[in-house]
Amino acid sequence: MTEMLPTLPDEIWQNHIFSYLWEDDLTKARRVCKDWWYLINCDHLWKPFVERHGIREDTLLLEKDVDDGQKLMSCKWFRIFSTYFNGLDRSWKGGEIIETPCPGLVEGVAIRMPYMFRSYDSFNIVEILRMRNGNFETVSRLRIPGDSVVLKISVKMLTQDLLAVWKGCLYFFYRRVGDVFETSEVFRFVGGNTPQLQACSDVERIDEFANRPAGQFFDGTSLFYVDTVNNKTIWFSDLLESKLFVCDRLESKVIKVIDLWQADVLKDWTVLIGDYVCCCAVATDRPEIRAYSSDGRLLLWQKQIDSSGDSRFVLDDFGCAAFSPSLDCCAFFFRFKTRQEIRLDIKSVWDMKLDSRTDLAYCISVDRGASVISCLSLSSGNRMWSTFTPTSLVTYPTGIVELLSTKHMCFCVLTNGKTGDHIGQIYSASDGSSVRSFNFHRKDLTFFTSSALVLKEWVPRGGTARQEFTLLNFLAPGRSETNFR
Repeated sequence: MTEMLPTLPDEIWQNHIFSYLWEDDLTKARRVCKDWWYLINCDHLWKPFVERHGIREDTLLLEKDVDDGQKLMSCKWFRIFSTYFNGLDRSWKGGEIIETPCPGLVEGVAIRMPYMFRSYDSFNIVEILRMRNGNFETVSRLRIPGDSVVLKISVKMLTQDLLAVWKGCLYFFYRRVGDVFETSEVFRFVGGNTPQLQACSDVERIDEFANRPAGQFFDGTSLFYVDTVNNKTIWFSDLLESKLFVCDRLESKVIKVIDLWQADVLKDWTVLIGDYVCCCAVATDRPEIRAYSSDGRLLLWQKQIDSSGDSRFVLDDFGCAAFSPSLDCCAFFFRFKTRQEIRLDIKSVWDMKLDSRTDLAYCISVDRGASVISCLSLSSGNRMWSTFTPTSLVTYPTGIVELLSTKHMCFCVLTNGKTGDHIGQIYSASDGSSVRSFNFHRKDLTFFTSSALVLKEWVPRGGTARQEFTLLNFLAPGRSETNFR
């Protein structure tokens, strides 16, 4: 094999050939011959893949021996990569999970590896935990200004170094320095005849700024909420007037007002990913999915799906899909780069997950009263495979929530119509065969990553019901089976 390869410097192979491969292709290539095995076992090839999943040097408890028992002490990041994906493979296939209840006062949980964020809305506190050696540990707590108003706190890690926290019409940005999140700036949206985006970057004045009267946050005719954000723009929605306000974060001003033709309801929160944003608005006779550029200035796509109003969408950096669970409603995919619309060979879709790396979509739909998991080509729209869910699940489908990359599995949640139990079902992404299932009982899945998921249930307490959260960790050392098996 070595004699057939061109004679090139190692740097050319590593920096200009192997660097263009994804991790699953690299894994296959390193098995071709001994020369490639040594060439591919270098840190700068594997480190970007590991960090893309939020894994750091101390996130996991490393396996002692990997790669057929051979110690790769010279390639630390491949060892981390191997520990991560081998651990996920064992956990998902074997049902090995560490179950940890969250504190009783927690009112929201979000995860972006290696961090977990737990919000305490009543106390205006966000607790930050980081995974070390497979377990989450508390590293800091943020007090969110604006104590005079108790509202839902939402958290989103925009990049590995930028955290956004919002409540009502206030938006806070925090810069990560090590494991400390330092206040960077805060924004407030003020509606009215002349909408404004007000900003404050003076740390000593942020409390005063955040506690100012809310103005027209709610004046009886308008209700403004932060919708979504990226590094450059913040989108606010007026829930009563069905308008979207696009604000330039860097210049602190409103750059676009989008009037959704006096829609009766702004049905779904806008979703902003990369350079694109989507929303769904429902009018009496004109439900529509819209895709815009992230600054709101370009309307890229609009599609009417279902006259009954139950239209849905998903998007990623490459395209947007529109669909509806209503009987005989078709699904469509729009590719941003080529402005191409493709009709997908499927109807009555409840949920969809796009995998633009492989140009495939995974769907859950209803056919003849049963739930069906399908894989479709985003290039042709053709169906690659379909599989019916187990007949014991007389069910309405909750949705496909994640694709487990590299190990080629897709994960969906179904609800048993007879018992009300929520069932997490794992399927092979290559042929749709069933891998295993988890019974979450009556607990709802509220947040999911490949590494961990969060369940929520309502528990009666003294005549009222209180939500309680449970963390299921797939990377903890010494994983064991739980009652969700």
